[in-house]
Amino acid sequence: MLVAERTRRPKVRLGAVAAIAIAAGAATWVLVVRPSDQANVPAPTRGAAPAAAAQPQAQAQPPRIVSGTALEAFAKSQQAPVYWAGTRLHTRFELTGGAGRVYVRYLRPGVAAGSPRADFLTVGTYAQTDAFAHIRAASRRQGAVTISVPGGGLAVYSRSRPTNVFLAYPAADTQIEVYDPSPGEARALVQTGAIRAIADPVTAAPRALTVPAIQSLAASPGMSTYWAGPRRGAVYEVTQTADGRTYIRYLTSTEQVGSPQPVFLTVGTYPDPKAFEHVRAVGRRPGAVTIPLPDGVLAVYVASHPTSVYLARPGASEQVEVYSPSAAEARRLVEQGRVRPVR
Repeated sequence: MLVAERTRRPKVRLGAVAAIAIAAGAATWVLVVRPSDQANVPAPTRGAAPAAAAQPQAQAQPPRIVSGTALEAFAKSQQAPVYWAGTRLHTRFELTGGAGRVYVRYLRPGVAAGSPRADFLTVGTYAQTDAFAHIRAASRRQGAVTISVPGGGLAVYSRSRPTNVFLAYPAADTQIEVYDPSPGEARALVQTGAIRAIADPVTAAPRALTVPAIQSLAASPGMSTYWAGPRRGAVYEVTQTADGRTYIRYLTSTEQVGSPQPVFLTVGTYPDPKAFEHVRAVGRRPGAVTIPLPDGVLAVYVASHPTSVYLARPGASEQVEVYSPSAAEARRLVEQGRVRPVR
């Protein structure tokens, strides 16, 4: 999955949604409808709850500022995934809700929890049975615009309210809403796969592997696995998720394996049958910067989040993300062709 600010470490459902109005004070296009009710849904209203709430509404916990570690612990304590947009420099996490509705808001330093200002990125996670069917039904409504999401997901937003994008994945009972005061940013985060579960299911815990072990893993049938090549003195942390993603992180000691700190070079490889198409589409977005590479390879980063660079080869079935806390290093590794399949 293409992801803006994704890695650091490996780390959708419309239900009873007062939507981002609760956490961000924003207007929301109500998309939560049963397919059979679609023709009877009233026009969206500011801060409205969905016309056909599929889940019982739960008492939301008050907004509070939490650390990344506390946010991850909260996500792991929930019965369903909780989504976010990854870590970001110079922001704090505001967590609101629980039991069916969760909001993660990205506040600037000095902004108090519960601020009514509607100018902060917010990701809402809502419980809803057959979430994908609801999104698909909403995509047929007048004024709806659809977005294909890496991993088979589907996203939709209203032309009249492009700051709010809703998405879901097949067979999931979770719907996600992404609000950003910049419509282009909201769409880019969704289209690049930056919106993901805070605590991903993994096939194996993060583990330190030798270069031969990584080469053996990469030789397994399936898509290519990318890295930035061997580095003297590096400890290679490898994490694989149940949905086919592989992360190779460059640590300085074995004690750092599993660290939640986003301070290490990381190369993520994500299954995406339309990887090149997705990267090219993101390159057309406002604020996107493209890096032309030999052999038709395309790399893109978003100017507001330059620490992650995404690339794909024509005809490839995988997308690659290169994250470094140094934006210059991330770009340099890509430009120099040092991000390549493990051999």
